[in-house]
Amino acid sequence: MLPTYQLKTDRDAFIQGKTSTPGGASAIGHHFIQAYNQNKWGFYLRYIRGLRKKTTKPPLIFGGCIHDAKEAYYAFGFDEDFMLDVFLEVMNARQKEYEDHNVYLKDVERGRKMLFFWANTWGEADQAAYDIIEVEGQHEFQLANGLPVSVRWDLLAQRKDNKKYYLFDTKTTGYSVMKSYESVTGQDQATMYLLAGSKVYPNASIVGLIPDIMYKRQSVVKAERPGIVLRSKRDLVEYEQELIGLHMEMTQKIIALEQGFPYPHMLFPRNGKDDSFFGTEWPDIYRGGLPSDPKKAPVGYVIDETLIDNGPYGKKSLRATNGYDKILDIIDGIGGTT
Repeated sequence: MLPTYQLKTDRDAFIQGKTSTPGGASAIGHHFIQAYNQNKWGFYLRYIRGLRKKTTKPPLIFGGCIHDAKEAYYAFGFDEDFMLDVFLEVMNARQKEYEDHNVYLKDVERGRKMLFFWANTWGEADQAAYDIIEVEGQHEFQLANGLPVSVRWDLLAQRKDNKKYYLFDTKTTGYSVMKSYESVTGQDQATMYLLAGSKVYPNASIVGLIPDIMYKRQSVVKAERPGIVLRSKRDLVEYEQELIGLHMEMTQKIIALEQGFPYPHMLFPRNGKDDSFFGTEWPDIYRGGLPSDPKKAPVGYVIDETLIDNGPYGKKSLRATNGYDKILDIIDGIGGTT
């Protein structure tokens, strides 16, 4: 049995931590490797060139603030008032990232309503049904080849009645609760969390992941958990193989860049379908030219050293963790070349 979560007590310190500069995806985490898997040219722009727009997309800011508020709710003993205080403080700290102040004001209002509705829908039920094990639990584990991988899940809780464990993942939407649930089911963030759970807590029975979905559209507000995302042992083994393969592929390309290969588009091709369907993250530069000097940013962008640090050249990269050596040993073992 895992220990019950120890509640936090220093509220000022918590808020101070949340209103400081937000961090990026870890170089050995899910979002990092999936960024490479889904859109290799976008990965090159973000993690190798270190580019980001001067303003942040509102959904990214809003979603992050909702996560911080819900973390506060569980970490400070199901405190609804403090949850709302944290949301407002973090939103205020990040309002300069909004390009349109009116959008910021709308997000503040809808966020307060969503959180209030969510807490009144699930708060007492969660307190009665679950023991909280981890809030924003951060772990690092090794894949079958020894490659280090990191994970950070929203919530791990144990049901009081059957003593089984469940992971929870917060999602916000203004489109469709069921579409959001289907997205979690079909993609592999849940798989990564459940793989990590099996590695970090091999003796715990983690049943699955529960998408905790908050919805608001016009005057309609919902807070629903449509089902549990399950993954079989075979699913986890296959996903682990995919992670190893993706890191092998990316490692070879990074090494080619280091050795002076002059054509990054051969190594990191575009994914025009996703970029056009979901809206480009790279206006004006996705199909445009880049400055020949990698230390210069195109108009409308800045070079964010934090992104580079969180990329393949950073302190927690495969290079820094000797992951390259492990991957190169695998490639040599299967007759590959570098």
